[in-house]
Amino acid sequence: MTTKSSANDTQFGGSHYQTEYQHWDFLAVACGYGEEYYIGCATKYITRYKKKNGLEDLYKARHFITKLAELMEAGLGRGFTAQVPYDKDIAAFCEANEQDEDQCFVLTVLFEALYPHHLREAIDRLNLMIDKLERKLLDHNKEQLP
Repeated sequence: MTTKSSANDTQFGGSHYQTEYQHWDFLAVACGYGEEYYIGCATKYITRYKKKNGLEDLYKARHFITKLAELMEAGLGRGFTAQVPYDKDIAAFCEANEQDEDQCFVLTVLFEALYPHHLREAIDRLNLMIDKLERKLLDHNKEQLP
């Protein structure tokens, strides 16, 4: 069984996952991996974007959250509530890793999301982050022109 979605139609950073049965579909359906996989990947990209791949990492984070929302909408996500007090862990993580308010918001939503519309809030915030960084890069590139 494959899960087709709009997230499957897009890839950032190459073309190595563009197959009919993608790795993340295999993990979701055949292996029974839950939200934790998608959250783990998204948080990795959100956390490192300022230090590593910038926009590409934000695009990838948004991509994983979009896929998770689509799985939940299709009834494949089980939804969950935090079993431990993540609010303190997230705040400590954000502080230790110099995460800004936007990054902390997205991380918090990821761990507290019960429904796809919660994830859409994280995607909306990521879109704002992406727009801001794209404008900054565009302005920087204009300054570099002779």
